[in-house]
Amino acid sequence: FSVATIFVAMVALFPIPVIITLPLVFRMHVTAFSKFESINLDKCAMALLSKSIVFFAIVSILLVKAVIFTEKVISLLTTNVFKISITLI
Repeated sequence: FSVATIFVAMVALFPIPVIITLPLVFRMHVTAFSKFESINLDKCAMALLSKSIVFFAIVSILLVKAVIFTEKVISLLTTNVFKISITLI
């Protein structure tokens, strides 16, 4: 079999495009409305995504700072307790 023979047999299985012709004025309104809505939706989605990225970055920084602070407090407490116990003995 050649490629052309196989392709000709497959053409019958391809979908047939259906074209709907709308009146020009209705088409313009639908296009304008869909563009307006999609632009607003895109802007809203981008703003929400941007705010969530910033929020998670701030939360991550605060968590790292909290962990570092608690480690410093624990190390200070353990060294001071060790010094106090040595002076008491």
